[in-house]
Parts: sequence; C-alpha cells; structure tokens
Amino acid sequence: RFVIVGGGTAGWMTAALFARFLDSRYSITLVESDAIGTVGVGEATIPMLRLVNRALGFEEAEFVRATQGSFKLGIEFDGWREEGHRYMHAFGGMGRGLAFLPFYQFWLRYAAEGGEKSIWNFSPGAKAAYAHKFAPLNAAPNGPSNNLAWAYHFDAGLYAQFLRKYAEANGVKRVEG
Repeated sequence: RFVIVGGGTAGWMTAALFARFLDSRYSITLVESDAIGTVGVGEATIPMLRLVNRALGFEEAEFVRATQGSFKLGIEFDGWREEGHRYMHAFGGMGRGLAFLPFYQFWLRYAAEGGEKSIWNFSPGAKAAYAHKFAPLNAAPNGPSNNLAWAYHFDAGLYAQFLRKYAEANGVKRVEG
C-alpha cells in the first residue's frame, strides 16, 4: 500500500505515475487538504516533463489546452554576470559533430583561435527562441529537428487537476485531511 502525503503537482504526478506503472496488487492513496489549497503559480519546466507526459499517455495538445500552457525553448538569465548581461540556456543540442567528436569540441577550438560567435549561435533552440518562432514537430531520427527540445510553462493548479483526473480514473483514492 502506498500513501502519498500532499497533492499539488508533485503529489498528483507521483500518484499518476504509480497508477500507471504499479500493478493492481498495490493500492495508492493520496492525502491532501482543501483547506491548504494549491499555490496558483505558473510552473516552468524542463524538457524531461515531456517524457513524464508521454509515459502517462498524454497528448501534447490536450495537455497544453488543459493547463493553459505555452512552449519554452530554454531559460534566459537576465543580469547573469553583471547588470545588462543576458545568458540564454537553450534546450536541446547544438551544431553537428563529426566522426567521434561532438560539435562543442570544434567550437572550443574555434573559440581558442579567436572565434567570436557564441556557442548558442549554433543552437536551434536559442535561434528559434530569439526569433520568437516555434511549433512542435515530429523529429526525424537524423533530420535537423533532432537537436530541438522544448518544455512548457503552465498553470500549476490546472496541471495538478489534470494529473488528479488521470490518477483517480486509474484507481488512486483521494483522502481529505
């Protein structure tokens, strides 16, 4: 028997994953309090959430609609080194390797020899983010899209409700308390 104490995104995600991957020998109960409530904030994620959603069988379009979500291609840090400096950590790969060497090895050589272009100039995610252009796509194994990764920004309370609906439909019991 599994008991999860606390709901919200973390509790309901755990319950949903347990319901999906544990067999019927196990019972799953989630204890949460309506009196405490969920913090109604925007949730910023990393690309790994796509794997969680895929494992649960969620269709991306349905998930985005249900959570009032948007797509994100990276995380930008404003004032990273100093006032006015910006740093974009884009998701996904960059450049293309050659033989046994990944792209960044070639870029390090380029930079050591005085090259001035940022490594992020070779990132499809950074380029798309700065151009404000993106649409989800099906990645071809060796196509240009295989270096593109994305995540989401969404309403955490709505995601918890989305997960709860799935979890309860798959046998999770909720206890108020």
